[in-house]
Amino acid sequence: MGPNAGLSSASVPLSESALARALQPSLPTLPKFLQDKLERCSTLPTLPAVAIRVLQLCQSDDLDLGQIAATIGTDPALSAKVLRLVNSPVFSLRNEVRTVPHALALLGLNAVRTLALSFSLVRDLRKSQQVGLAAYWKRSIISAVAARELAVVTRFAAPDEAFLAALLQDIGMLALGRVTGRDYEFVATAAGDDHVRLAELERAAFESDHAEVGAWLLGTWKLPEPLRRAVAASHVRVRDLESLNQHSDLVGLARIVRLSGLLADIWVRADTTTATEVLKEEATDFAELTPAAIETVLTRTAAAMPQVAELFDLKLGTADEIGSVLDQATETLVMVTLRAARQIDSAHEAIDSLQHRTRVLEEASQRDKLTGLYNRARFDALIVEEFAIAHRTGKPLSVIMADVDHFKRVNDTYGHAAGDKVLVAVSEALRGRLRPRDMVARYGGEEFVLVLPETDAAGSAVVADRIRKNIEAARHELGGTEFLSVTMSFGCATLGPAIFGTGADLLAAADQALYAAKRDGRNQVVLHRPKFDGPVAV
Repeated sequence: MGPNAGLSSASVPLSESALARALQPSLPTLPKFLQDKLERCSTLPTLPAVAIRVLQLCQSDDLDLGQIAATIGTDPALSAKVLRLVNSPVFSLRNEVRTVPHALALLGLNAVRTLALSFSLVRDLRKSQQVGLAAYWKRSIISAVAARELAVVTRFAAPDEAFLAALLQDIGMLALGRVTGRDYEFVATAAGDDHVRLAELERAAFESDHAEVGAWLLGTWKLPEPLRRAVAASHVRVRDLESLNQHSDLVGLARIVRLSGLLADIWVRADTTTATEVLKEEATDFAELTPAAIETVLTRTAAAMPQVAELFDLKLGTADEIGSVLDQATETLVMVTLRAARQIDSAHEAIDSLQHRTRVLEEASQRDKLTGLYNRARFDALIVEEFAIAHRTGKPLSVIMADVDHFKRVNDTYGHAAGDKVLVAVSEALRGRLRPRDMVARYGGEEFVLVLPETDAAGSAVVADRIRKNIEAARHELGGTEFLSVTMSFGCATLGPAIFGTGADLLAAADQALYAAKRDGRNQVVLHRPKFDGPVAV
């Protein structure tokens, strides 16, 4: 695909192969037609002589800080800019720095090298720049300032390296403009001030974007490898950067460069609100960048912009204009944060509601529809749990089986509606005055079962007989002046003195005792006592 091809494409996302190329050690492999154009172009941006010499000295095995200071000093204008920036609020030094050697001593080689490269590059590139690149330089300078502030706030070890990498992140635009001419003007015009859209259109038209071209260019200049890789990754989302298997310092520099461009867009794009929302959304994947930290970076960037712009001979707007954008961005940041908080609250409420409904449905699935007592399935699960606890703790566990006497006669004589009324009334009597941990369930038909943890045989007999007397004394209204009374039989078994292998064995023993109670005349409580060879009536 060549120039102008594919411009109708709505969106061309950064592919996995592009992600892999972005941080590879070697130079990016550009499309052949594009690389041929770049290699043949005689007007590509080049490194200034002073920058080349500083780089050579910095990479020398016999490092001589004096020579580096002298090289920078051969360019009085460059030296003056370096010293003015070093003494500005950007660096917050207590004492004034008057010479380049003094700056080297205070700030270190990397910081001074970075500043010298930055000023010399921008100066020489702007001398031969194409017309209509004011927005390019505005975004580059603001990105550089923002990157340094991001590095400081997130405690990145090399804030000056972040400054230079951010300054150069869009340099591929200059190279693409030189080699594709009107084709690139068409792409840039179509993108407007939307930088993400620009990269998409570049990939559609040239099978590459300015980040990859910029990384290729920095490679030909033999700039330090971290700078090249950070420029290459400047279109990679923060969350995707985190997933790449790269050194943590490289990922840290790349994500600072990425966010510095989004932060600069707040002042570059006409729609400040949208630019701020984009920054906030992506910053959520950068753990150190809380809303408060973002606001700090915005404020410090706005404060540094006028002085840095003056040093680069660039107009970024008046202090009032810069401050107005900052106010709008800060307000948007607050609104976005509040909206996100409300969304989180709504999500929590929805989750709580869903969990409540789930609990209600789960509870309902464990209940008998007629009586409201637990059903057979819930009992079967509970008896296993309580049996295991009793075995582990050595504490007693009692089970009571209960059955309504002659219940078939009630249904046959008074009808099933009357029988249902009796079952509901009996269920109320069974659960009355039980402890929170006790459990009563409808076992089936007119049969019920009670589970009494930490209750011995004598205690279970007392509970069962109290319930038996209450049921015997109750009168059930059938309509008009007609009333009905019923009785119940109870069988009790206790894990304690008796040995049972499972909860089912314990239940079977209670059932045997219930059978004995019904066999011996009903309306009574019988305890299961194996050592006395069978159930014993209370």
